[in-house]
Amino acid sequence: MASIQHSVGSLVSSFEHLVSGLLESVLAILRHFFNIIAGVLKGTLNISEDVLESAWKVVESSVRLVFANFLPIVLLVLGGFVGIIVANRQTSAGQKTVSSAKKGGKKRA
Repeated sequence: MASIQHSVGSLVSSFEHLVSGLLESVLAILRHFFNIIAGVLKGTLNISEDVLESAWKVVESSVRLVFANFLPIVLLVLGGFVGIIVANRQTSAGQKTVSSAKKGGKKRA
């Protein structure tokens, strides 16, 4: 029982590291594109730095909200579907059908 609890704890920890790493990667990419757009807006529309920083905080908090609440649920459901598919393939591979000729049924001429 302790072994199962340790395995589940290790799996949850790995999942948390995966989600946090993915979050940081997405935020870095978004920040890069945001800086490009912000540079254009600062140059053409004379938008202040304070407005751009508050806009970035809104974008960042929205992305963190999605990663904290929705992504784990999606990954959990996806993992469940993959588990069901794998289990069905394993059980169907183990159940080989016998042809009617071997069962003693009608034989074709």
